Amino acid sequence: MEISPVKCLVTYITTTFQDIWIPTKIVIWSDGCGYQNKCATIANSLLQLVVDKKSAKRAEISHSRPHPNIECDSIHSLIERRTKCDIFTPREYVLAMEMAKEISSAYKVIEVQFSDAKNLSGDYLKSVRPGKKTGDPTVSDVCAYGYALNDVGAPQVFYKLDCVDDWHELPTRLTADRKRWIPLFTERLAITNRRFHDLQDMKSVMPETVHHFFNSLPNE
Repeated sequence: MEISPVKCLVTYITTTFQDIWIPTKIVIWSDGCGYQNKCATIANSLLQLVVDKKSAKRAEISHSRPHPNIECDSIHSLIERRTKCDIFTPREYVLAMEMAKEISSAYKVIEVQFSDAKNLSGDYLKSVRPGKKTGDPTVSDVCAYGYALNDVGAPQVFYKLDCVDDWHELPTRLTADRKRWIPLFTERLAITNRRFHDLQDMKSVMPETVHHFFNSLPNE
């Protein structure tokens, strides 16, 4: 299974609620991008979330774009204004985002390490299309997906074609064997020797306080 930013989403949810699974459901808003958000990668990751939590409480992802003037829409602009300065290392990007966060409480800043990149050991399903025949609904027609466990603890996927519709179970057979998250990398990825030496040459125009970062980059 291909790694995707959804692992960051799953980590955020599990970290926020930790061992307490209080809400009857978790609703995730997204746009209607099929490739990024209406895909098997998202579905498998959120299925793993409800399996890990052993919960029949539904995790929902709605693909109906919310009101265009919500608070979080200004986040990119806030961050861009804070990054109009000299930035030499990834850590300085984090600091810029944290400073922008002081203006808005609509988001959290979480640093991602190489150890956070993980793949699932397998797939629960290969497709999230609600139909197979010509004329059946396609992924483009779906406005929301839901993920939960049934009474016997088996994962299920539901879908809606309209926000006011009832949930319908996705007519796709899911594999029953348990999956797990596997680290994608065992160590930091190395850059080429040529790139490493190019970065060393650039240190002459950088403050000495950031030299250690570039000296410590693994290379081969």
